[in-house]
Amino acid sequence: MNKTVHNKMLPLNLQLFAADREEYVQEKVHTDAQNSEVSAQQEGENAKTLDELLSSDKSLQSEFDRKISKALETAKAKWEQQAKEDASEAMRLEKMSADERARYQFDKDKAEFAREKEAFAQEQLKTAVASELISRGYTAEFAEFLTGRDADSSNANINAFEQVFQKAVETATAEKLRGDRVPPAERAHNTVDVPPKNFHEYEVWRKKNA
Repeated sequence: MNKTVHNKMLPLNLQLFAADREEYVQEKVHTDAQNSEVSAQQEGENAKTLDELLSSDKSLQSEFDRKISKALETAKAKWEQQAKEDASEAMRLEKMSADERARYQFDKDKAEFAREKEAFAQEQLKTAVASELISRGYTAEFAEFLTGRDADSSNANINAFEQVFQKAVETATAEKLRGDRVPPAERAHNTVDVPPKNFHEYEVWRKKNA
């Protein structure tokens, strides 16, 4: 199938990702600037509540301390592993000629560039998935779980998620229409509170009727 025709079968946001994937350098600068601005704004909004939350709940403070300790242990293990790798690399470099060292460094830089390029492309794809989810009425938080290897697999994940969600809405609607938990007076006036199909509205409804 022609690549252009194939891409047109994808949602608009994923089409844009598939078309612009190679222009990652310019996009990365712009995206990083936006993310920094949003993070700074969110940090300003949330910083004032952290100490209050921890001091008001001992179990939360304990869990917070546990995660901090675990993070420090993980970081220490990574530092030690990196130190071993650096020492091993230094020994290998000492045994190489100047040309061999230059070639080794070139291959290393090339591999690192490829990893960074792939990581950035994945972040861009995740952003496209988040935008597509929002356009369909869902929360962008699901992008972390629905982003696949490429635009095709991500689109398939979104469609599968949408089918599961719609099935849940249909099931909840059927239960409500049976009137299992609806007062007789309300049933008599045909004012059964059925769940909405929009994800955000559905979550509000679900919590209200839990």
